[in-house]
Amino acid sequence: MNEKIKLLLKEYGLDDNETNIFICLVGKNQLSAYKIANYLGIHRSSCYDVLKRLVQKGFVSESNIKGKRLFSANELINVLGRIKSKESLLLAIIPEVESLQVREETFVRYVDSKGSFSEIDTKLYQLAREGKLTFGYMISNSPELTTSSSRLLIKRLLDELSKTKSLKNVDCRAIWDKKHKNNIFMKQFENLGKNRFLGRLPNKATTFIYDGYVTFIYLDETESFIEIKSKQVCEEMKAYFEYLWNLAEK
Repeated sequence: MNEKIKLLLKEYGLDDNETNIFICLVGKNQLSAYKIANYLGIHRSSCYDVLKRLVQKGFVSESNIKGKRLFSANELINVLGRIKSKESLLLAIIPEVESLQVREETFVRYVDSKGSFSEIDTKLYQLAREGKLTFGYMISNSPELTTSSSRLLIKRLLDELSKTKSLKNVDCRAIWDKKHKNNIFMKQFENLGKNRFLGRLPNKATTFIYDGYVTFIYLDETESFIEIKSKQVCEEMKAYFEYLWNLAEK
């Protein structure tokens, strides 16, 4: 029977010493820490520490009779009542705690229109100018899918960002398809950050990863993009970028 009680008390959260002392006290009147320690074969100072925890958890009561500290086991129904009162207190606190929590704003949006890339251009420039951009990573698409107009848009973005002094403290890195090496905007990016190259990137979209955002930009004739605002997704894509960065060539 004791073994079953021990198992259930351990599942509740009591450790071995707490369980043994509580069972020792059950059915007995009142015992001193000295008698409990002798009965269980443990050090008296350790016994006091365990008794203190049991008192705090509501399993044991302490009384002082003629200057002598005595301990007794509480009825489990009283322990349950104490737990329920604490549960009610926690339930009352939950709305107050939730009101203090700042919930992350997340969204996914798809924009499909000519010139839509300029919206991302403006956002990156604005974040950089306000000092809110701490890192900006890019994974290029396949060169065959890049139009002449999209090249001009990339050039304009790099021109604008290069004017932003606050970019000095921003970690700017890009992974390009090797075929992009001779493009006019390659040297522009070197003024902003570091470049590395991978052969035959299959990406249809150019990927931008920056401070809580991930944006997939399609630089073909559609000039559409998918923007995701999510710290979790951003961290996942950031880790993926680091993996590719270590594989890429300088």
